[in-house]
Amino acid sequence: MSSLLLRIDPRLLKNPDLDLRTQLVDRLSERSNGYITEDGYDYEDDTDAMLIFLCTGGLPTASHLVVHVLEHEEILGNCLAGASTLGLSTTEDAEIASDYLVIYPRDKAGCPMG
Repeated sequence: MSSLLLRIDPRLLKNPDLDLRTQLVDRLSERSNGYITEDGYDYEDDTDAMLIFLCTGGLPTASHLVVHVLEHEEILGNCLAGASTLGLSTTEDAEIASDYLVIYPRDKAGCPMG
C-alpha cells in the first residue's frame, strides 16, 4: 500500500474546525469507494498544522482524487487548496513528515515535507 500525507495549515483556513479532518477523510473515502483510507493523524508542534496520513492501493488515481477534492470541493466552508500540501512516502514505513516528498502544490514538487 502507498502512503500519502496531507498537511493542512489552519492559519490559512476560513473555518479551522477540528471536524475538518473526519469530514475530509470521509469525503475522500466516499469519492474513492473506500480506496483511500485514513492511516492516522497528528499535529505539527510549531504550526499546529493538521497532518493526515492516508493509505491507498493505487497511488496515481488516489493522488489525483485528493488534489481534485482540495481544488474543487469545500469542506466546512473551506477551500483547502491554498492551505494544503500533499506528499508521497519515500519509505515503506513512513511515520513522520520528513519521510514524504511534496507532490502538491506542483510548484513545490520534489521538496521534502518535513
